[in-house]
Amino acid sequence: MYLKPQQQSVTMRSLKSSPTGLKQIRQARNSREIAIDREEWLEEASNFIAPVKNGKNLVPATVSIGTWKRFLWGKPVKPVYFKAFCQVLNLDWEEVVETEDEVESAKKTDESSPISQYDWDGAPNIPIFYDRSIERTQLKQWLINDKCRLVSILAMGGVGKTALAKKLAEEVSGEFDYIIWRSLREAPTVEKIIADVVRFLSPQQEVDLPESLGEKITRLIEYLNTSRCLLILDNGESILQGGASTGCYLQGYAGYGELFRQVGESQHQSCLLLTSREQFLEVRRLAGESLPVRVWELGGLESATEILTARGITGCAEDIKDLVKHYHGNPLALQIVPATIKKLFNGDIRAFLNSETTVFDDIEDLLTQQFQRLSKPEQSLMYWLAIYRQPVLENDLIEDVLGLSAKEVREALNSLSRRCLIQSTDEGLTLQNVVMEYVSNLFIHKIINELESSELDLLRTHTIIQASVPDYIREHQIQMLLKPVVEYLCKNQTKKVIEQKFRLILKKLREAELQVLAGYAEGNLINLLIQLQVN
Repeated sequence: MYLKPQQQSVTMRSLKSSPTGLKQIRQARNSREIAIDREEWLEEASNFIAPVKNGKNLVPATVSIGTWKRFLWGKPVKPVYFKAFCQVLNLDWEEVVETEDEVESAKKTDESSPISQYDWDGAPNIPIFYDRSIERTQLKQWLINDKCRLVSILAMGGVGKTALAKKLAEEVSGEFDYIIWRSLREAPTVEKIIADVVRFLSPQQEVDLPESLGEKITRLIEYLNTSRCLLILDNGESILQGGASTGCYLQGYAGYGELFRQVGESQHQSCLLLTSREQFLEVRRLAGESLPVRVWELGGLESATEILTARGITGCAEDIKDLVKHYHGNPLALQIVPATIKKLFNGDIRAFLNSETTVFDDIEDLLTQQFQRLSKPEQSLMYWLAIYRQPVLENDLIEDVLGLSAKEVREALNSLSRRCLIQSTDEGLTLQNVVMEYVSNLFIHKIINELESSELDLLRTHTIIQASVPDYIREHQIQMLLKPVVEYLCKNQTKKVIEQKFRLILKKLREAELQVLAGYAEGNLINLLIQLQVN
């Protein structure tokens, strides 16, 4: 039998019957004249096992039918179960165990602290970890003291979900018999994940699982109840659809929802730790502050001095604080920006901030991936929040948005919130700075393409500058949205050519306004002409 390297180095302390002992076990069981799959066996065995902690309470230990059957077949089981089953059959466990060495080993073993086994398949190497002491303390409380069955860590890309999960798993390793890490980045099927985990927990003995998914999940939960396991599933968003509201699974992947539901609802002593950029509906429905399913929405770092110093950037406390605030503590963004500060601003953080330069680099790929996953209504609202440039109330947004009902706006906002892409403040809804600048750039490029092709879409449904906002906001919209469009167009065409094209588009709009909703298009074109200084 081939074992993975991680599994070869550690042997679980378990006991199995000798050939002679197995005969005694079978004789004792047959004398009871009770079918092997009856609950009486498990109920009796649980009476000989110490209660286990569930949160702050002690509850009776449970025994799975799978463990009972392995014992009857002469397969290894944990000493606590081996001894309990022997007591049920009125046998002396020392007389039926396979070897004297195992007897002596079991006598010395503290069953409450079994040796852990780790499988970090797919787990990333995290050479440097930045603080997160508050988050780690709270998550340890949930995993160790509260015995949560399912914990989800949510955040947009680049915030550090994976790094936090890896650090947390390492720190709580002594509390679990097994730690298993699996990445969902390549979207493995739920059946593959279950089979893989069950093989590891068997270990490697159970390879033929039941046909139905429900029975597969039941078998997995039996193992999760037999041993205390921490199962980490990273990159959960990979099994969800793009272009739809959050929580919709890829075709053929809805079985994960059933897995999450049963893990969250079933009684067991293990924990599933799930990281994702998007919330799962099953997790959201089961989660609560005092329930065995919890959600941690991960924010940015409070301090990034260590990140900046490691990359050769230093400055006064106020400048560093403002830089961290500008990027909302996003670790990936703060790792990228020092190179630009050194190269273009001679390491001067304040000069960089005053320039209003936005650095994307690697984080742009993450934002593009996440933006492309949005539904059309979600994308529309992201553009609107970038246009506002400041927190906006939901009712004001509903009033300005074209083509969406109030219900559709609220549903899209709720979906964006579950994707951790919008922020809710006392003043209203807004975007993080780095997200706002990314969406603003995307909006500008879309507007330019529409003007060059004369195929208007966003120009109809979104205004570039607003009339009913404070002057400083309107000026910001002109500088950040309107002016870049005009400057790009003027690079390749004369003002006269641009003016003629805009006037032709205006004429067509006015002629077709009864057939096609002009929306904001006419106002946008007039504002562009004004920016061109055309009468």
